[in-house]
Amino acid sequence: MARTGTYFWNKKLLIGAIAIFGATTAQAVPTTYTSRAAFDAAIAAILPAVNPNIINFESASGGDVIPTGSSFGGVTFTYTIPGGPPPFQIGVNNSPLAGTSGSNFLGVTNDNGASFGQFALGDQINFSFSASHAFGMYIIVGDTSFDLFDDDVNLTFAGTTLSSVNADTATNVSPNNVAALFVGIVDSATTYTTASLLFGPPGGPSGGAFFEIDDIIKTSPTGSGVPDGSVPEPATLALLGAGILGITLARRKKPIMRQS
Repeated sequence: MARTGTYFWNKKLLIGAIAIFGATTAQAVPTTYTSRAAFDAAIAAILPAVNPNIINFESASGGDVIPTGSSFGGVTFTYTIPGGPPPFQIGVNNSPLAGTSGSNFLGVTNDNGASFGQFALGDQINFSFSASHAFGMYIIVGDTSFDLFDDDVNLTFAGTTLSSVNADTATNVSPNNVAALFVGIVDSATTYTTASLLFGPPGGPSGGAFFEIDDIIKTSPTGSGVPDGSVPEPATLALLGAGILGITLARRKKPIMRQS
């Protein structure tokens, strides 16, 4: 049976067009990390479109309070911390232990920063910030033998929640060898402006299992370029795919016969 010489060519073009149309639906998905190194590598893969922005609280003084609804380092903190009176607030602690990257870290105070305690189950912090591809932080615990349970730590960003599991373990973080668990989420294709952190399962009991926070990380844009490895715009791909499909159909109308 005779086949056209363009049959094979048209088939390749048609397959290519289908592949391109399929790519329009492919999207980068948010990825969760409990490894700081892997989180940093995911951000580096987006460069030079974005840069990491680390908030380590070293520019603050020990005892500084961050009232709910106020901002620090480009992040607005809105929180619910059960307890009181007086109401508990977030503040910058630097005693007696150090943070993961310096002397300061976030704790809880109910005496306007004169003394500090720790975050407990039932505490929730909502964060808002400029458009970011990533959000993460260190959760400081007592030592590396700290027994993390399911849902002790729940970070939500990019429509995704990363919850701790019983198998998670803290590691000693340099330069201060502070025991901490890293939690972070990256979406290389889309930016978001909010995140939340909940200690304990939603609706669960309060108190018990105590934590502190340091090195909050988000990204900040450095230009209008498209992040490396991002999916091309669907409209552009649709036009390209339509052109290839049109060529394919046109070639079918005038076959060149190859005799078998």
